[in-house]
Amino acid sequence: GQFRIGPHTDFGTVTLLDRQQGKGGLQVWIAPEDGGEGWEDAPYDPAALTVNIGDLMARWTGGRWRSGRHRVLPPSPDAPDEDLLSLVYFYECDPHTTVAPIAGPVAHEPVDSSVYLRDKLDAINVS
Repeated sequence: GQFRIGPHTDFGTVTLLDRQQGKGGLQVWIAPEDGGEGWEDAPYDPAALTVNIGDLMARWTGGRWRSGRHRVLPPSPDAPDEDLLSLVYFYECDPHTTVAPIAGPVAHEPVDSSVYLRDKLDAINVS
């Protein structure tokens, strides 16, 4: 009943994933108000990368681009030993970049990218 990775959004700007298809794969949250029905399997194309927008990029665009809530399911009971390989690249700002919304429907106060990311990481750290 555990997830490989539980529901979350990425903290930074952009995450690139080169994924393998599997039964315990990536799912994205599509809200009913966006025409979805909750958790859906992320589209998979072996010739393409998956791009996740992170929380910091969502702030930078004033909410025009939203960070995507996602999770990775555990192996299914019919493939309990399934291994999935994903190559993940987290693209971040230069340290201490001031991130202020450039446009968009949501007003955010400017933040220092390093402080913002450190605060997010500290919030999930178990002391």
